[in-house]
Amino acid sequence: MVRAVWSSDAPEILLPDGSLGGHAAESGSSVLLRAELSLQNRTREVSFSLTVYPEKLSDGEAFSQQILEAVRLKDDRTKDRLFLPDTVGTEQISWSAPLPGTPFVLLLLSGAAAVLSVYAAKSREEEEKQKREDALMLDYPSVTGKLVLLLHAGLSARSAVRRIAADYRNGRDHGRPPRPGYEEFVLLSADMNRGVTELEAYRGLGRRIRLPAYRTLSALLVQNLTKGSRTLLEVLDKEAGNAWEERRKRARIRGEKAGLKLLFPMMIQLGIVLVIMIVPAFMTLY
Repeated sequence: MVRAVWSSDAPEILLPDGSLGGHAAESGSSVLLRAELSLQNRTREVSFSLTVYPEKLSDGEAFSQQILEAVRLKDDRTKDRLFLPDTVGTEQISWSAPLPGTPFVLLLLSGAAAVLSVYAAKSREEEEKQKREDALMLDYPSVTGKLVLLLHAGLSARSAVRRIAADYRNGRDHGRPPRPGYEEFVLLSADMNRGVTELEAYRGLGRRIRLPAYRTLSALLVQNLTKGSRTLLEVLDKEAGNAWEERRKRARIRGEKAGLKLLFPMMIQLGIVLVIMIVPAFMTLY
């Protein structure tokens, strides 16, 4: 309800709004603040005596202020040149003009960094996808072999899928590592348990995993369910055998790649050994 109007007798040190003017002495400067208080038709003036100290700056900010002050003292406005100081305190200073086209270069670098970040994210995504596909193909022979074994034991395809999923979940509960191929059979079993028809569940397996091997397995299970196939076990036996052969090929390829990766460090080691042997021989000659 009371209105206050402030004034300062040293606005270069402390402004009426309370902000620092920037010319306070290091040891402190005295300032008299006055406030005119008014309420309806009555007024009253109060005053406060304060000691104002300069703003405490960080080392970098303080040094920048020293440079600006040194430039201000060095400046001679009667001439058409600005004289820049060579030293500020005990520090040597060197001056240089900004490089031409710096904003354009920064903009170009920022654009390149953005493109590279997108490319790196896409590369990581592709790498993760490739790792998952390799893990799925690594599990395929084992999954197919267990399915064939259970079908030979007299279980239906539906019961065999549920048995494979249950065994895998039991192994996970006992600390076994996750395996993407078996995780897909867990999803397949879950689809059947929540009311999805067996036909749609098998088709969903082929849609989720777009690898040819799993699509073939999905097609065989669908064909067995829709048309009936007396040769299903024979075909699955053959598919399992092909899967194990493909797995052996992949293992050989991975071994060859690992050998190539080790070749470069071995060449470096050979070079180091040659240097250790040859350099002392040359030193004894000369």
